[in-house]
Amino acid sequence: MDDQQASQDLDVHSIDAFWLQRAISEYVKDPHAARDLAEDVLKDLEENEDLRSLENQLVLRLDFDKFDLIKLLLNNRDKSTHDFFLKKFSHCVQFCIVLS
Repeated sequence: MDDQQASQDLDVHSIDAFWLQRAISEYVKDPHAARDLAEDVLKDLEENEDLRSLENQLVLRLDFDKFDLIKLLLNNRDKSTHDFFLKKFSHCVQFCIVLS
């Protein structure tokens, strides 16, 4: 594995319920806008099965200046969406336990 490919490989242990929002907040300073954009991007990752269509949608949504983030998301699409939902679900279950 070369250095460029290694830099695009996302460690599953670094993904938590707010990973995508933190990644987007490096580009978008408003936390509410970053949260909304993260939700939209996650929806795109879930719904677009065609890689070319997904790439086009992400470029339109995130703009071309965030292409490094787009490449990271595309290269780790299955890993990031699966782990994100697993940890988001775990976070929600813990929150519900605290409330009950």
